Amino acid sequence: DTEVVAHLVEKYYNGSLEQAVRKALSCLQGSFALAVISRDEPHTIIAAKKDSPLIVGLGEGENYIASDIPAILGRTARVYILEDDEFVVVTPEQVTVTDLSGNLVEKSVFDVDWDPIAAEKGGYEHFMLKEIHEQPEAVRKTMSGRIHDGRVDFSDLQFDEVFQNTRKIFIVACGTAYHAGMVGRLAIEKLARIPVETDIASEFRYRDVLWQPDDLMIVISQSGETADTLAALRHAKALGHHRTLALCNVPESAIVRECALRFITRAGPEIGVASTKAFTTQLAALFLLTLVLAKLKGRLSDAEEASQLQALRHLPAAIGRALELEPQIKAWAERFAMKQHALFLGRGIHYPIALEGALKLKEISYIHAEAYPAGELKHGPLALVDKDMPVIAVAPNDVLLEKLKSNLQEVRARGGELYVFADGDAKTSDQVLTRWEQIKAGEKAGRGETPKGRLDGMPRALPALMESLKISQKAAKTGFEWPDFEQVLEKFHEETAELNEARAKGDADEIEGEIGDLLFTVVNMARWLKVDPEQALRRTNAKFRARFAHVESGLAAQGKK
Repeated sequence: DTEVVAHLVEKYYNGSLEQAVRKALSCLQGSFALAVISRDEPHTIIAAKKDSPLIVGLGEGENYIASDIPAILGRTARVYILEDDEFVVVTPEQVTVTDLSGNLVEKSVFDVDWDPIAAEKGGYEHFMLKEIHEQPEAVRKTMSGRIHDGRVDFSDLQFDEVFQNTRKIFIVACGTAYHAGMVGRLAIEKLARIPVETDIASEFRYRDVLWQPDDLMIVISQSGETADTLAALRHAKALGHHRTLALCNVPESAIVRECALRFITRAGPEIGVASTKAFTTQLAALFLLTLVLAKLKGRLSDAEEASQLQALRHLPAAIGRALELEPQIKAWAERFAMKQHALFLGRGIHYPIALEGALKLKEISYIHAEAYPAGELKHGPLALVDKDMPVIAVAPNDVLLEKLKSNLQEVRARGGELYVFADGDAKTSDQVLTRWEQIKAGEKAGRGETPKGRLDGMPRALPALMESLKISQKAAKTGFEWPDFEQVLEKFHEETAELNEARAKGDADEIEGEIGDLLFTVVNMARWLKVDPEQALRRTNAKFRARFAHVESGLAAQGKK
C-alpha cells in the first residue's frame, strides 16, 4: 500500500526531496496519486500519478494539489490536468511539470467554468440532499442548446458521420452509470432499432467481444476517471477499436480526453459519494442521443421528434413536482430505518430504476436491498417475502401496469409490506391496490405530453427515481441520528406497563410483538453504535430490569418465552 512509499522516499532521501521521489517512483507498480512533503523542504510539494486522477490548482502566490476540481473551487479556477507518468514540483510561486526522466512538459491551463457556490452545501444538511434538489436544473442544463425549432441538434459535436454508419452499440459503465446504460439500451433499441449490449466495465476486459468495424462504444462515467471504465476503454482501443463516445460530467477527465467523441452532461460538481443528479442527466443525455440515432437511421419522423422533444422539455418540472413529495417520503423512511432487507421491483424500462433504488438504499443506509424484474418474483425471490420484508415497486401508467399489479398481488398474498411509486394518472382504484402504501408521483408532465409508445415512458423513470433516492437518503438520516439509549428504554418501560395491563386482560399477544420490536431496536442500536448488546442492556436502570423480569415471568406462566 502507498504508506510504504513514504519509507521508500526516506530510504532514497539524501538532501533532495525531488530526487528521492523520482528514485522511489522507479520502484512502484500499479496505480497511485502521490503528494509528498518533507520537514526539510516545508514550502515544496512533489506530486506524481499513474491511473489515478491528480490536478494542480494555479493561484496567485499559492498553488494546490488535489484529486478533483471541486476540492479547489473557490480558491482558483485555473488548473493543470496531470497525465500518467507526469511529475510536478509545486511551490507557492512556481509549478514545474516534467516526465519521470526529468524532461519539461508544456501544459495547457484548463479554465474551470463551475460556479464555486456549487461546491458548497448552500443551506442543505449535506451535499447529497442538495444534489437531489439540483436535479431539475441539472437536467435542464444537459438539454440546453440541444433542442432548436423542435429538432435535436448535435451539429457542433460532429456525431452524424459516425452515427449514420453505426450498426451496433456497446455501452460500458459501472454502478449507477451502468444502470443508466441499461435504460439507454432499451430506448435505443426501441426507437433507433440498433442492437445494443450493456457491459459492466470491470467484466468487459475479460470476455471476447465480437467487434465489427462499424460498432460504437459508449462509455459512461460521472467523473470521467472511473478506473474500471477507463481500463475497459483502453482495452478496446488496444484491440484497434477507436469509434468511442464518452458520456461524462467532467470535460477534461481522462475518459473524455481518450474518446474520439464526447457529450458533456454539465450536471455541475457532484460532491456526494452516491450519484444523484449525474444519473438523471445521464438518462437525459442518452435520450437525446437516442433521438439523434433514430433520426439519422430514418426511424423517427419530424412530427414524432417534435412530440418527444416537447415532452422532454417538461421533464425538469416533472422532477420538481416529484421532489415536493418529501414529507411523505420522510414518513416512509422512518419505518424503513429499522428494516434489515428490502426488495425493489420494476418491469421493462423501470427495472434499471429499481436496480438504482436498491443500490442507493444499500449505499447510503446500509440496509441490504436487491432488485428484480417483477416477473421474476415467482422464480425464487418470492420465497423471501414476509411481513418483515418491505417491497418497493415502480408502477408507471404504461402497458405493463396490469402485469405489475399481478406480481404485487403475489407479494400481498405472502403478507409482504408494499410501497408503490405510482404515476398521478395510474389507475390504482381496484382492489389489488387498495391496501398499498402509495405515493403518486405527480400529474402527467406537460398535460399528457409525456413520451409514450416506443420510449415506454422513459422520462417517467426520472421522477420515480427521485423518490427512490429520497427514501434512501432519508432512511440514512433516520438510521444514523439515533435516539439515545435512555429514550428507547423509556419507551420500553411504557410498553411493558401496557403489556402488563393487556396480560391481565388476556390480550397480550399483540403488545408482546411490539416489545420484541423494541428489544430488537436496542440490540441493533448496540450493533450500529459498536456497543456490545449485553453492555447496552446493562445500561438499563433497576426499574426497567424489574419490569422486564415481571413481564418475562408472566409470559412464562402462559407457556410463552
